[in-house]
Amino acid sequence: MIKAVIFDMDGVIIDSEPVYYKRMIEYLEYKEHLFDDRDLLKVVGSSHKDTLRMICEIIGKELAQDEFTLDYNSYFKDKPVDYKEILYPEIKLLLRDLRAKGYKLALASSSSPENISHVLEECGITEYFPVILSGHDFEDSKPHPEIYLTTAKRLGLKPEECMAVEDSSYGIESAKEAGMIVAAREDDRFGFDQERADYIFKDMRNIKLILREDRGDQEIPVKEIRVKSKEYVKSLFIRNNEHRNITGKSAFKISPEKEKDFIHLGYFNKEKLEAVLLYKIEKDKLIVEEFAISNISFGEGPLELLETIEERACEKGIKKIQVKAYGSEKKYLERYDYLLQEDQKKDYSVYEKTIN
Repeated sequence: MIKAVIFDMDGVIIDSEPVYYKRMIEYLEYKEHLFDDRDLLKVVGSSHKDTLRMICEIIGKELAQDEFTLDYNSYFKDKPVDYKEILYPEIKLLLRDLRAKGYKLALASSSSPENISHVLEECGITEYFPVILSGHDFEDSKPHPEIYLTTAKRLGLKPEECMAVEDSSYGIESAKEAGMIVAAREDDRFGFDQERADYIFKDMRNIKLILREDRGDQEIPVKEIRVKSKEYVKSLFIRNNEHRNITGKSAFKISPEKEKDFIHLGYFNKEKLEAVLLYKIEKDKLIVEEFAISNISFGEGPLELLETIEERACEKGIKKIQVKAYGSEKKYLERYDYLLQEDQKKDYSVYEKTIN
């Protein structure tokens, strides 16, 4: 069973490969080296040491590593990469969700320690990676498996208990040789050979589907509920009981004629409905009018509902989510970094969150 997710950085967390590729072409042209653009494709995803070795082969000249690095950095000193601009937009929510569900997280990148630190800090995701390893820490970086074997050891896990998220041929080979499950972000721009990966995905959010499959949960637990359906009737019991437990009144918070204005989401544990959430979108805000949890609902159900609305908000470019909370669901909102705005107004509390 997978207990940890280990991320590569370039091409997985940030879409840096095309940026670095274009910058290398620009630099070599500036130095008036003769080369074929297509030959440079083999450099993409390699370690710094291997990159220099391959470039020397491509241009037919020997270059000193320190001299090359200093000159390259000097050339681009006034042209810094905007890492926030090339951060994959779904990565922050994914990291938050994985951590909330108890998965150990780590980063294993061929980049230098300085570059890794700079990227993570600029993108505001350093906190998610208690274990960070650079290929510069090893005699042989990817495709050698040592970086992944060491990462698993630092996590206190066996390699087979870890899933590596990669993109390049070198990274996939490294993780597979270490004995890990590998999920590869699909990328056909640089001729990567991704056949050895156990999974190939386009959207990083598919990582959660892979992990759900690993747990043996084949069903999608969050589904939309049609008004007047059998599931809708079940949802009324959960919503009414939740309201009665808090206020002592048996009444619903949304009038029947307004029910159709909201999208109803339910969390199903197998066939049993355990949590309900009603939301609508108004201009640039997603508003959750009801968020009710059954007395027997524990664990991931409410979290799955929150993940779903946040993903839907991101898909529509919405940054702000407002939730009215009436009872036990408040602890889930606080766990997912929602901030209390109003407390005990008409028997409920208002929480808000801005998605970066």
